[in-house]
Amino acid sequence: MMAHGRSIRPRFLVLAALVGGLLLAGVATLTVGSRAGARGDEGCTNATLRGTYEFVAQGVFYAGPNGVPTIGGTRIDVVSVGVASFDGTGKTSASQTVSIGGQISRGIGAHATAGPTAGIYEVRPDCTGTSASPLGTYDFVIVDHGREFHSVAADSGLVIHIDAVRQ
Repeated sequence: MMAHGRSIRPRFLVLAALVGGLLLAGVATLTVGSRAGARGDEGCTNATLRGTYEFVAQGVFYAGPNGVPTIGGTRIDVVSVGVASFDGTGKTSASQTVSIGGQISRGIGAHATAGPTAGIYEVRPDCTGTSASPLGTYDFVIVDHGREFHSVAADSGLVIHIDAVRQ
């Protein structure tokens, strides 16, 4: 496919890698100061996120000339579905299918390669937290005692929201 006289395939691969990584980070991710996910007076810990979660992510990626997210960049719609596993100690892995501007990549992780990819997460006692992969950071809130979480991108140039439910 050609855009402005040049192939968009290399750009798509860069965007797929970047968005895949950012979505992975988000899967571990809306910072809300609520105790909606708290277990009584105990609050939450990394162990509150444990098991396999199905997720849906959607939003907008604003790509700069080099494919890196940037405020005021070219708007590209992003949608993703996948599964993520959390080990209860702060490590996560995920695999997903991503549509970036209508171009599909299946089974990708942070580096647009087949198979799962890894990230880290940290849960605070108020049931909010942060997750990261090499390519992005997300803030999240845990609800319903760890059965669900909601997250939002915490990096400039991204407007992505993720909803996840434990399987």
